[in-house]
Amino acid sequence: VPWTLWSFERFLARRTISRGVLIGVGVALTVVGCWYYGYSTALMFPLYAWWRSRSHAGLWRERGWWMGIAAAGVVAAAIALPFLLQILELRSAGTIARSLREMDAWSLNPWDFFIPNLFHPIWGDLAANAFPVQKALWVERGVALSYAALFSAAAGAWLLRRQASTGALVTLWITSVLIALGPTLH
Repeated sequence: VPWTLWSFERFLARRTISRGVLIGVGVALTVVGCWYYGYSTALMFPLYAWWRSRSHAGLWRERGWWMGIAAAGVVAAAIALPFLLQILELRSAGTIARSLREMDAWSLNPWDFFIPNLFHPIWGDLAANAFPVQKALWVERGVALSYAALFSAAAGAWLLRRQASTGALVTLWITSVLIALGPTLH
């Protein structure tokens, strides 16, 4: 995902086919690496691209823009399609099926983002006793965000609030949180 965003920023600065190819490689590696991140990228990357490109007047009428976007799509499809076909085959056989109810059951609660790391050497046992469901399902429910990283991100967003990419990244973060919360709020 960071490669995809970095590649897009480079593409936005100078719209060439080779930079479009880098976007396609980033998207393909995201999709092939984790289908869940592929779904998220499919939802969030267009939002990010729209947000970032809206201040560039006439951008969507440029030939270089569309050539680069087409190159990104072709490269992403060429790399990810063989894997996607296997997934679709498994899905049609009934091996992979996800219902809305199942998505809702595995979605996060708002407080899941703030639960301390249940395996921390100092406070892990205390946190695990306070959150037994998360402890029992630590693989699926283990979010454990770094408070230092959250503070750094908030400070960076505040200090760099006038940069064009900051608003897009904050929008992306909010969208990610909303997706993680699932179809209903617990």
